Amino acid sequence: MKHVLAILAGLAVLTAGFRGVQSQATESDTAKRYRVVWQVTAKTPEQWEAMQLNIENFRESVGAANSEVTVIAHGNGIGLVQTSNAAQAERIQKLMTQGVKFMACENTLKRKKISKEEIMPGVGFVDSGVAEVVRLQTDGWAYIKAGE
Repeated sequence: MKHVLAILAGLAVLTAGFRGVQSQATESDTAKRYRVVWQVTAKTPEQWEAMQLNIENFRESVGAANSEVTVIAHGNGIGLVQTSNAAQAERIQKLMTQGVKFMACENTLKRKKISKEEIMPGVGFVDSGVAEVVRLQTDGWAYIKAGE
C-alpha cells in the first residue's frame, strides 16, 4: 500500500510540473511578436476574400496583440484597395481599425493611370510594392503571397 501511495504522490508531482511547463510555453508564445507581409497580386474578389480570411485566422491564432500585418497591393492586386472595390471596403476598413496596414504601390498607380484619390481612405503608399516586400523581409518579416 505504501508503494502505491508513493507512486501516486510521484505522479501528482509530475502532473503539477507538467502543467507548469505548459503554462510557461503558452506565456512564451504570447510574448512573441509575429510580423507578416502579404504581397497581393491577386485580381479576383474570391482571392482577396481568401487572403482577408487568412489574415483574420492568423491574428486569431497568434493573438492580435502579438501580430503586425502589412498588406502590399500591386500589379493586378491594386484593385483590392481601389474605392471601386465596394464589396471589400467594409472588411478592409475593419482590418485597418484593428491595426492591419494596407499599402498601394505607386509604380502600379502610375502604370495603370490610377490616381491616389481612387484608393480607399486609410491605405498608405509605397514607391514600389516589390521593393517594400523585400525591405520588410530583410527586416525579418515573414512573407506570404496572395495571387497567381
